[in-house]
Amino acid sequence: MQHGQGGLSVKAVNKHYPDSNETQQGHMQAQRQGVRSSKLKARAAKPEETKDQNNPEPKQNDVFMKIIDMKDTIYTDQTGQFPHMLSKGNRYIMVAIHIDSNYIAMEAMKNRTEGQMMETYQNIVDRLKRAGLTMSKHILDNEASVEFKKLIQANGMEYELVPPGDHRRNIVERAIQTAKAHFIAIMGGISASFPIHLWCRLLPQAEHTLNLLRQSNVAPKVSAYAHVHGNHNFM
Repeated sequence: MQHGQGGLSVKAVNKHYPDSNETQQGHMQAQRQGVRSSKLKARAAKPEETKDQNNPEPKQNDVFMKIIDMKDTIYTDQTGQFPHMLSKGNRYIMVAIHIDSNYIAMEAMKNRTEGQMMETYQNIVDRLKRAGLTMSKHILDNEASVEFKKLIQANGMEYELVPPGDHRRNIVERAIQTAKAHFIAIMGGISASFPIHLWCRLLPQAEHTLNLLRQSNVAPKVSAYAHVHGNHNFM
């Protein structure tokens, strides 16, 4: 890394690296076991493999490809229940990710009822539209109601439901992990006298700082925040 604006360098980063418990509380995730295991797994021979082992069929070099256009796509889902109820009655957070900008949006919600989910979803869509983002497709879990689907179409988007029991198909599940880890780190650094029932007042700051750390997918040289809101004013 070369010296950049403000004298940023490897030496300077190592010298002033923050050793904070808050960051460790929010962002410490253990690596999955067996991801790059060197152990050889015993595999039972298939019936067709035992028929003619002396004359195996030649290997084929076929490649199958499918192009999926992710442009103007958003994913949404809700977090679990927050341990403390807000003074306004909020206990959940709806998280959305816009694929082009890689921007994660967070909005507090009271419950998981149809009306509350639709209202929160519309608030997120309105914010993204005011920022100039375009959205043509919305992918969400299969628990969406008929009225929710009509609202998605009313916003000029088509919807797609992920298969039941396969939450990994919903990209926002990973965004929720990132958003929750970042928010936990922020909550770990607040004053002991901070009223915990006002936790959602911290969501705008959490969303702001989180997207400053994320790269835009369309323009990797700028942050997700800059892609949506323009350059951040550090003053």
